[in-house]
Amino acid sequence: MTHVADEQLAAIEQLPERLAALAECYSSGTVASLIPILPMLSLKGEPYSIVNYAPFEPLYRLQVPRRMYFKCGRQIAKSTNMSSQSVLQSAVVPHFATLFVAPRFEQIRRISSNYVRPFIEHSLIAQLLQNKSVVNGVLQRSFLNSSQMYFSYAFLDAERIRGLSVDATNYDEIQDIDTTFLPIIRECMSASNVGLERYYGTPKTMDNTLEALWDQSSQAEWFIRCAACNYDNIPSIKHHLAKMIGQLGPVCANCGRLVNPRLGRWVHTEPDRMMTDAGYHIPQIIMPMHYEDPAKPGQIPTEASEKWVDLRRKMDGQLQYDATKFSNEVLGESSDIGVRLVTLTDIKNVSVLNKNERRAALDRIREYRLRVLAVDWSGGGEDFISTTTYCVIGLHIKTGKTDCIYTKRASLAASHQDEAKLVLDEFRAFQCHMLAHDAAGAGAIRETLLIQAGLPLNKIMACVYIRASTKKMVERHQQRGERPYYQIDKARSLVLQASAIKAQTIRLPEYASSKDLTSDLLALYEDTYETPGGSDVFLVRRNPKLTDDFAQALNIGCIAAWHVTNSYPDLSRAMAIKLTPAQSNFAAPPNVTYD
Repeated sequence: MTHVADEQLAAIEQLPERLAALAECYSSGTVASLIPILPMLSLKGEPYSIVNYAPFEPLYRLQVPRRMYFKCGRQIAKSTNMSSQSVLQSAVVPHFATLFVAPRFEQIRRISSNYVRPFIEHSLIAQLLQNKSVVNGVLQRSFLNSSQMYFSYAFLDAERIRGLSVDATNYDEIQDIDTTFLPIIRECMSASNVGLERYYGTPKTMDNTLEALWDQSSQAEWFIRCAACNYDNIPSIKHHLAKMIGQLGPVCANCGRLVNPRLGRWVHTEPDRMMTDAGYHIPQIIMPMHYEDPAKPGQIPTEASEKWVDLRRKMDGQLQYDATKFSNEVLGESSDIGVRLVTLTDIKNVSVLNKNERRAALDRIREYRLRVLAVDWSGGGEDFISTTTYCVIGLHIKTGKTDCIYTKRASLAASHQDEAKLVLDEFRAFQCHMLAHDAAGAGAIRETLLIQAGLPLNKIMACVYIRASTKKMVERHQQRGERPYYQIDKARSLVLQASAIKAQTIRLPEYASSKDLTSDLLALYEDTYETPGGSDVFLVRRNPKLTDDFAQALNIGCIAAWHVTNSYPDLSRAMAIKLTPAQSNFAAPPNVTYD
């Protein structure tokens, strides 16, 4: 025992030299992976190893693509491997800064305190990484070699992340982070010559941020060759995943015999992307923790483990799992699209006005008691598909309905000056009473140009979206010495717009001539997020593959027209669902109290 202890002590004494040597090899590019030094870290009192987490091996390579995507089931050790890789990289690369981002504070606190901190403090090289002189808090952890780790969250906005300068960003639960936040967060790496991005998440809908990122990745699957029939099993819904869930464990989809996922290998569906955007799909069934007997690691099971029994019960709809939840959380696969705010049928039902032609629209302007020119300015967007879009909104004198009589997208090549001139020309041509526009970001620049061109301030309604507000849906604000602006609750206003379309109190131009713009309404869908307390937060999100420019311009214009005239649509009347006085009295008889 003394001899063994002496050997361990000698090995520990050599760690500083080994770490320094590895750091030198890392900088010179003469080593290929961080895996040989993984045992320097400790997990639950044991040296850490990926022997049970083989699908995460690409994460530890030193030559990695700029972007990596991990589409995972739950409980497959993604947070563990994300944290261990980042700790080792920080240990061997001086002055390396890493940012961790999750939707909620509680999630990022858990990563920092429950994963990263133990890996640092329980490692064999703990004294080489930190001492009392460095910052070691929940939201920032520093290293003696001047490397840094920052932890932040971005559920409703990404404002708190601005100003950081980092070399790598790890996104956890990326499916719950709005895709429009990614350019803001990505700017934190704009000064780095490294700029590594790693995205981790569990799928939800086909409209989700994670699914959009997955579509642009190499889409690697863990191929498992059957030892009996030499058949390559591919654990994805498109291929063999459903057939691989056997009674005792993963089986061959061809011959039905048990297979060993430990012997799998990554095969990229889109190999031309693997050097820039490597994506990896990791369902529960390929991870030993879900199919093996913990007492017999590496052995083909002779009876189903408890975890495998639970997995099959979930597949059968037990343990409060339905088909969607099983697909998302066990198989790591996206399910059907989210609930769209409006359908194509809804759009066609209200596309009953004039053709979407400027001359036809100009001929109708006298039918409206108020005309609003509404603009959603281009911000480029995550995929640079966003364009400045405007529409002419009118409150009809006879019907009282809210009509969009004309809409158009500006050219992608148009400058700020070109767009401002276009808007000013249309404002004059349609004899509009007011301009309503998205004043956030680049909108302020265009507004300045319009004011300098002579557009009166009292005819401009500057709108700024806010999220998850508990206040009024529209609220006027004015800081001392500055012009007023209006905060609009994004989710509530978009739901109101969708409801008005379904009730046909909003009308659009004739469908065939406007469908290239009005189809933007299909980009919006409902999403809910469960908080740690168990309550749901309702959100309206955009399908990252689509643009919603027209939907936002229409929303701003309708809200502006309704707000200034105090004429919000009576949806219950439009849908003919009001109670008569007799029905109302029956539902709650007057002058009756209840004990």
